[in-house]
Amino acid sequence: MNLLGLKSSLLPALLLLFLVFDGLSAQILTDSLQLYYPMDGNAQDASGNGFDGLANASLTEDRFGNANSAYYFNGIDEYIDWPDEPALKPELPISVSAWINLDIVSVYKGFIVCNDYPQNISSGVLMNISSTGKLAGSYCDGTASIGPGYRRTKVGETDLVAGQWYHVAIVIRGATDMDLYVNCQNDGGTYNGTGGSLAYTENPGTIGRRDAHYSEPAYHYQGKIDEVRFWNRALSEEDIQELMAVDPAPECSDGDCSNGLEVWDNATCECVEGEPPVDPGCDDGVCANGLELWDGCECLPGVALVDPGCDDSDCENGFEFWDELSCSCFTIPAVFGCTTATANNYDPLADCDDGSCEHDCEDPGCDDLDCSNGLEVWNAITCACESGEAPIDPGCDDGDCSNGLEMWNDLTCECETGEAPLNPGCDDGDCSNGLEYWDGCTCVNDSLNACEEMPAFPNAFSPNGDGINDQFGAITSTQHSLALWIFDRWGKLLFYSEDAAKQWDGSYRGENCSLGVYVFYAEIIFTDGKKESRRGNVTLIR
Repeated sequence: MNLLGLKSSLLPALLLLFLVFDGLSAQILTDSLQLYYPMDGNAQDASGNGFDGLANASLTEDRFGNANSAYYFNGIDEYIDWPDEPALKPELPISVSAWINLDIVSVYKGFIVCNDYPQNISSGVLMNISSTGKLAGSYCDGTASIGPGYRRTKVGETDLVAGQWYHVAIVIRGATDMDLYVNCQNDGGTYNGTGGSLAYTENPGTIGRRDAHYSEPAYHYQGKIDEVRFWNRALSEEDIQELMAVDPAPECSDGDCSNGLEVWDNATCECVEGEPPVDPGCDDGVCANGLELWDGCECLPGVALVDPGCDDSDCENGFEFWDELSCSCFTIPAVFGCTTATANNYDPLADCDDGSCEHDCEDPGCDDLDCSNGLEVWNAITCACESGEAPIDPGCDDGDCSNGLEMWNDLTCECETGEAPLNPGCDDGDCSNGLEYWDGCTCVNDSLNACEEMPAFPNAFSPNGDGINDQFGAITSTQHSLALWIFDRWGKLLFYSEDAAKQWDGSYRGENCSLGVYVFYAEIIFTDGKKESRRGNVTLIR
């Protein structure tokens, strides 16, 4: 079954089913869901809160093999940031879940999610792989860089393996009140760390990286991540089980049907073995459909016996037929005589002509002098006119429209040359529908819209108040829909606008930014609906 799109298309229906559960303590999974990235081709937020991510990672296959349905992180410089929003930096309790597939089981390549990305300091809630290769959940107090004195952590018990998909979740209520789940099983674990209360900075959340060390660069996740969710409440064990119904588990079957079909049990969150199948007695005793055999798993259809070509087309030895009941050829003797209907001694019961036909007829002059239906001739054996084969168009046109279209004349049975086409004057003078020109044979439209131009972006500006190059933005004489983002070299968002007329003045939150190189990214929508994007660097000078 093709599961492409399952994550987004089935979610509403599955969540609706949870409304009818009685006697369970599970809440609706959308309750307090602040962020949900299905990662189906992009990093857009499907929670309804509009917290779309900014992806700097590569789309890849998900756990079902669907293309462009998860993200791959190269362990060097790839990540996804989410907005610096108060709703994404709540007080405890907090829950986070995701599907992961590690290239390397390492603490340095295993930072999965952090809802706060400061530099050289530990803050926010973190889900990662521990130094012992197990799932870990933490919260940090924002007082210093790294170490147990600045965080509270719980480390699970399952030894994770590279190259395997896992569903992981952390539920953090307090310093010694945390739950870790691997494939929806509570992973137990031990607590460590002596940090204070949860604290945040004014930085965005991030997927796939962490930078909390003064003397080392940021650590980046290496592997695949899919289906990231973030709640500002504590999920229950029933919630985790229901989450597995929304995020179907990996295939349990080992591919060997002889030991039964292994299936995923949402109640226990584990694979359950099936009963090995037994031979039901496959062959139905009908030779026409072949011999059905048991392969240890299922009945295999036999190769149906078909007519091997019994008749040899020689009527002198009779007519051979295929018998589907006995699956064999049998023969009917032939009757000999004159088989020509116009002969004087025609025998309608004869199968094979024995050459004894007698005729008494003359050629009446068969040909009608019409070449289109061929040359008609007299058959002295059948005493009848026989039609000739009508000539057909040999393919008159040489494919060169400049010398006209050569066509077949059915009356003369010859090719006739057409007249070469002339330029009718193609361009209508309206650039909005493109530039029409004559290619020697037909009018060709060169562009959907020749009136619009791609906006340009300067590589430097000087916001010093002298009225010259004081702002940075698109330079264009055409009306476009345009969105513009400005980042510093660490990826921090400094400016964003969807108004093409609003440009960056070199400040952030009312303070002038320092001299240096900044990164911009722009999305342009032309009036014909075509979309383009541009990214580059701009140098701020004063």
